[in-house]
Amino acid sequence: MDHDREYRLARAGMDVENGLPKKRAALKWGVDRTTLTRRMGGQQERHKAQETQQRLTPSEERFLALWIKNEEAAGRAPTKVEASDFASCILEARGDLTGVGKHWIDSFLFRNNDISLKDSRAFESSRAKESQPQRIATFYEFLGYEIHKKEVKPKNIINLDENGVQEGESSTGKVLGSVLRKGAEVKKSESTAWVSILEDGFFTPKQSQDLKRQARKLEDELYEAKRDFRTLITKAGKTIDLQTVEIASLKYQLREKDLEIEALMPVPKKKVKTTDPNKRYAEWQDIWESRNGLKERQAALTAKKKTLNALAKEFPESHDAHEAPGVNYHKRANSV
Repeated sequence: MDHDREYRLARAGMDVENGLPKKRAALKWGVDRTTLTRRMGGQQERHKAQETQQRLTPSEERFLALWIKNEEAAGRAPTKVEASDFASCILEARGDLTGVGKHWIDSFLFRNNDISLKDSRAFESSRAKESQPQRIATFYEFLGYEIHKKEVKPKNIINLDENGVQEGESSTGKVLGSVLRKGAEVKKSESTAWVSILEDGFFTPKQSQDLKRQARKLEDELYEAKRDFRTLITKAGKTIDLQTVEIASLKYQLREKDLEIEALMPVPKKKVKTTDPNKRYAEWQDIWESRNGLKERQAALTAKKKTLNALAKEFPESHDAHEAPGVNYHKRANSV
């Protein structure tokens, strides 16, 4: 309902009654002359004329608006669905079981300008219970005492909040409330729990040291950890180490086979290109440079082979330079 428009129509009607022509009164107050004529003829405004067709009476709608304001003040600002359900309960109390329509709440907000749709902000249940004027004043009194005692400067005072996620249901979003307040604070459910996001969390262990480090951290949190738990962690760490060695051995064998295949592959003769395009045959200088390049490639391949053999000797379980490391897996596994 446009209260400003109704006010201008009423003032224009008063000017007409005082002798001002309707056309000039309509131009003065910015209203339609036909509408002004009909109102002065006894026609009611639309929302008053349709009151008999509304699902709720005006008094019931005012009661619903008052209920919305009280719920907002208590930290339980209702949503559009909750307000519609409450209106349906009012209808059920007088025997009407059909309930209100899907878009009834929009018409309700149009007729009641003191209620609007606004954003809500979650408010912890414990804070809502302790939000009493006396407790808040006491808190700020102690805070001011500490600031004065430790001589904390205003530039060193910051607002620090904890990062995390909320577990459980929390009703936030668009809610209904008084137009006199910009937003609404909705009290969280007591069944929710705040979970902090920690930088040092558990990750998939890649070696036994990682697993043992995480196990020690878990033992610090679980004081009743038993000996069998520690034994299980130790065996799991050995298994991870065996798998790590096996993977390294397979990678070593694969690289060695690649070198063997590369060495067995026939090297095609490469045609020596002449430096002078006007000559048909290559000079001895060109042949010499091509031969030296081939020797350099063969030397690089030999050096790579020696490097792999040296790495293989570092494994104590390998019996020769060409044996893959970690061949005695069955013996180690049985000893575990």
